[in-house]
Amino acid sequence: MQVGNQPMGITPKPDRFVGGVTRMPRIRFTGLAAIFLLLTGCQTARMQVDPSLANVPPIPVERTSLRKWNDPVRFGQWHTTSVEEGWIQGKSLELRDASKEKEILTYSKLTQPYHFVMPTLSGAIDGQCFARAKTLSREGLEVDVAALRSIPPLRCTYTGAGEGALELQTRRTLKGGLAGEMLSGGDRWQVDSIFRIEGASFDSGDTVGYEIRRSSELIGAVEVINHGRVWISPALTQPEQDRVAAIATALLLYRPLERRDES
Repeated sequence: MQVGNQPMGITPKPDRFVGGVTRMPRIRFTGLAAIFLLLTGCQTARMQVDPSLANVPPIPVERTSLRKWNDPVRFGQWHTTSVEEGWIQGKSLELRDASKEKEILTYSKLTQPYHFVMPTLSGAIDGQCFARAKTLSREGLEVDVAALRSIPPLRCTYTGAGEGALELQTRRTLKGGLAGEMLSGGDRWQVDSIFRIEGASFDSGDTVGYEIRRSSELIGAVEVINHGRVWISPALTQPEQDRVAAIATALLLYRPLERRDES
């Protein structure tokens, strides 16, 4: 193929991510949160919880400083007995200027499944999640193809006591983040990304947590930076609390997929 006077070629890249992990799991920590630490004497950055949950004590997530592959998740009465994080699999296709050995256009696709089992007072909950990303990039500019095609970056199916489905789409706003719903029986709960940092005059550039709402009522929240914290409204029934815990667990295990350049 030729564009103008320059010969062009499509060069498929090998499946660089199949059969291996591209990066070790780590505790998520945003760039703006790091700046906040410098401005506040190295205090730990925390998600700003909505005032409606101010009287609900946060439940700390028990995890080591460096998260390991298939690490269990535990907070309060809730804990996983099994966590299986699948390989990050990826494919990439490049359109290159053969004469200048210059990348013109790159299409990347990444996927990762993960699964967990969590016993609760209302019965065991089995969560099967699938994260994905599709991007088209050129000269430092990147387009989220998955968002344009309404492909969810995260979808989880729950069986057992908390039967239902969680699906999050990329928010088409300047901040981005994820937003979607948890459908279970006749219930429809909303899940939305949060960017607020406690004590800061600015929001984070990345998601620091999520809020879970039933209509306009805020019933839970989860902080996904640092070790993590979870808020669950005590006004909920035990099965409802267990369902919020299952959503929080899926979000604590979720790592957004992004294009990774070869070194």
